[in-house]
Amino acid sequence: VPSAMQQTVGSLGAIGMQSVVNGFGQAAMNGYNAAYKVDNFIMLPITNMGVALGTFVAQNMGAGKQDRVKEGMRKTSVTCALMSLAASAFIFVFAKGLVQLFVTAEETEIIRIGSWGLRVLAVPYVLCSQANIFISYFKGVGEVNRAFWASFGQVVIRLAICFGLSPVPAIGMNAVWFSMPVTWVAVCGL
Repeated sequence: VPSAMQQTVGSLGAIGMQSVVNGFGQAAMNGYNAAYKVDNFIMLPITNMGVALGTFVAQNMGAGKQDRVKEGMRKTSVTCALMSLAASAFIFVFAKGLVQLFVTAEETEIIRIGSWGLRVLAVPYVLCSQANIFISYFKGVGEVNRAFWASFGQVVIRLAICFGLSPVPAIGMNAVWFSMPVTWVAVCGL
């Protein structure tokens, strides 16, 4: 049940984020959606490492091999950090071209918004990967409620930032982009 609730909360959070983005007009919606698609694709290997870690942790905890859990956590953390750094560098170099996979070269405002958002998200990818590892670890050791509350907290913080700060003219759409890294920092602080 907590995993299903976690998925539901994540989906509701995405709807809330999209409603904030929609308030900034068509270019913002298209830029956000292009960046979101690229971000999801780039993060797939890191997300899947977390899923694999959760299974690895559960199996080894069940077998009483806590030393393997610690070693698996360490290796997964390092691997995901390296993958995140590579992803960040890739996005910084190719952000504009990645957004252009979804729009034409003439749609400069969409490209500007989407590539800016990708670059903002890419800077703290290491934090995102570590937050993902922590949540997967909690699931693996059977602390699914803790994993749920960490995910729920991410959504609440993200939406609070978006709805609270996006109306401020000097912040605007940046509230959407910066809300995500702030939540990754919060989860890593658990």
